[in-house]
Amino acid sequence: MSQWTSYEVPYQPEVGGKLTFTLYVVNKRGSVIPKGMMASFWANKTVPAKCGETADADAEYKLPELKPYQTFALKVTVPYSSDLMPGAVAGMTKFIDST
Repeated sequence: MSQWTSYEVPYQPEVGGKLTFTLYVVNKRGSVIPKGMMASFWANKTVPAKCGETADADAEYKLPELKPYQTFALKVTVPYSSDLMPGAVAGMTKFIDST
């Protein structure tokens, strides 16, 4: 399980727009990660996400099975709220294995 927040480019997103990017997920364990692990994304979450709390995620993706040390390129699109203020800075929260 891994969670982090970062500022994506552009860090002042377009109100109601979408951010599309590629996230490289690497299995650093010595065992297989089964198919179906969730990757959840929030466009501007202000508090840390908790495991299993994904109902309010802005985008979610199921990952394929990952063999030890395998890298998977996940193409992600996350929408930004139309409530976002113009010129606001938004942090993107990413949570791998959020279930």
